[in-house]
Amino acid sequence: MKIYHFLTVILLVFSFLTACQGQPETSADVKPMLFTELYQGDLSKVDKLTIRNGSTGELRTITDKAKIVQWLQVMKDVRFVPDPNQEPRSGWRYWVSLYEGENKVFELFPNNVNGVYYLTDEKVMASMEELFKTAKKEK
Repeated sequence: MKIYHFLTVILLVFSFLTACQGQPETSADVKPMLFTELYQGDLSKVDKLTIRNGSTGELRTITDKAKIVQWLQVMKDVRFVPDPNQEPRSGWRYWVSLYEGENKVFELFPNNVNGVYYLTDEKVMASMEELFKTAKKEK
């Protein structure tokens, strides 16, 4: 009987300790940031973008430097505001990756950058939709 009580206490303590770990970040832990604060690399070195449609999985590529610069100009002043709800979620509309040569240097989703969830910004969504429409399809 003592072993039963001992094992029950151990199980309860273990359950309590594991429940207290891994709490998601709160929006109080992160501050609003500009795109240029999230991506701390040199934007002038970005020479390729890829964008994947989350609905279809289709991947498109942009290598035209003028289009890349134009898109980055729109993005550089976007302010990313943390979502008060930092609980993990799934699904995304678009996924953009920035490259320097063949090296992927940064990636973002409209509402998730570096593992932090942000409120969806209509300017970001519109720019990603336009980027996807004008990009070349991957073969």
